[in-house]
Amino acid sequence: MPVKRGIALLFLLVFACLCWTTRYSHPMTDDYCYAHYPAALGSIFGAIEHEYTHWGGRYSAVAMMSSFVTATDLIDGYGFLCLGLIAFSVLAFGAFFASLTAIAGVRRDRYAWSALAFCLYVATLPTVSELFYWMAGGVTYTGGYMSLLVVSGLSLHATFAADRRVPTGLVCAVLAPLILLIAGFNEVAAVLQVLFFTLGTGLLRWNRSRAWRPWAGAALLACVGLLVTALAPGNSVRASLAADGGNLLLTLVSSFLHGSTAMGVGAVIMYLATANVWMAPMTHRAVEGLAESLHKLDAVSRAAIAVGMAGLFWAVFVPVYWATGAYPPNRTLAVLPVLVLVCWLPALALLRAAGWIREVRLPTLTRTHREDIWVACAALLVALLSPNLRELFRDTVRYGPRFARQLEVRDRTIETAKQRGQQEVVVLALGEQPHTLYHGDMGADPDGSRNHCIRLYYGFDSISAISRRAFERLHAASPESD
Repeated sequence: MPVKRGIALLFLLVFACLCWTTRYSHPMTDDYCYAHYPAALGSIFGAIEHEYTHWGGRYSAVAMMSSFVTATDLIDGYGFLCLGLIAFSVLAFGAFFASLTAIAGVRRDRYAWSALAFCLYVATLPTVSELFYWMAGGVTYTGGYMSLLVVSGLSLHATFAADRRVPTGLVCAVLAPLILLIAGFNEVAAVLQVLFFTLGTGLLRWNRSRAWRPWAGAALLACVGLLVTALAPGNSVRASLAADGGNLLLTLVSSFLHGSTAMGVGAVIMYLATANVWMAPMTHRAVEGLAESLHKLDAVSRAAIAVGMAGLFWAVFVPVYWATGAYPPNRTLAVLPVLVLVCWLPALALLRAAGWIREVRLPTLTRTHREDIWVACAALLVALLSPNLRELFRDTVRYGPRFARQLEVRDRTIETAKQRGQQEVVVLALGEQPHTLYHGDMGADPDGSRNHCIRLYYGFDSISAISRRAFERLHAASPESD
């Protein structure tokens, strides 16, 4: 099918560029702290305890980062970690859409939907660098959001797919530890997980399904994980560094407005991406299959699903607004494209089951096969020129290698300083800063927060990064320095 071949080509291009760019990735800021604590405190568990009591309840993220830096060198193995984050994201979308297409009875489309979803995810992410090329952000947020995607997909498949072959009890045994792990990645993933399983439990109980008991157990585990994360003593330390929060009314209003805006923008993007003349047949098959399952539910259940999906968008903004009264950072908002992608087909199916729409299709844009080809090429060009993909291609070819060369010079400077026993080290500030790669560099102030972690990791008394002109003056005044 030409459409599927086109999706496969786009996926291979995006995936290859993402993987190739990992060659230029490098540890930054918080990465050095997470690499320092397991060795300084004597064990991975010591690092987890330190994080839990001094910064926050993200025990799963710290455990994985500490395990990584214990097993390999932080700098030499950094690219492999980034590759793992990218590959895990691909597998997570594959797992979810394999489940969704199985429920809809269109398993032949699972690879196309998975590949398209991943490409749209990369194209619409608020930040690619913090999700794929930064250990501290990638493990915490990509790990949490993609694990939630896997768990939700497997849970739906085990309960609703007609061709399920794995016993529900076995699925529950596998998912139970994963549910507890997800809560330890970040607070937003923990909240979304609780809402997902609570909504599922209520719907299954309302419709008198025996599957409500495993879902209730999953909801209970999710609540336990959320409490463990929320009650971490370190949360008060982190909140004290931010703005004052805690205004319930402001939190609810802001979350509703921002969540609704995200839903509206996402719906427009997905409609243009999936309801055009090329994607419409594949979209129609999936929507019809899901609508057939939703027809069996009453109006109350369908309304509850719709409100529940909207509630997921609103809930994304609640933890940060409640804690700090501020807008969430981009790495937190990275879950919004995921929600848009996973809720789009079920939302259309709800409208189809309610009789509000008959088919999902944009007006025909062309009349001849030759015009179809030109419009398809134009659509592909628009996709490739989206800000994230454009910057990804540019950084892969141009800025990524320059960025890597600067970091190689810096690493040699640091190694030379270590060999000479220097305790006050000055390095050259980074000039080229690609958008795709994370570049939260340290500053000229040795006491800065970003300098602190690097100083701890290398064991210096101080370290700072200065401009090229200042560095050349310092180099000229100190003949012994390199």
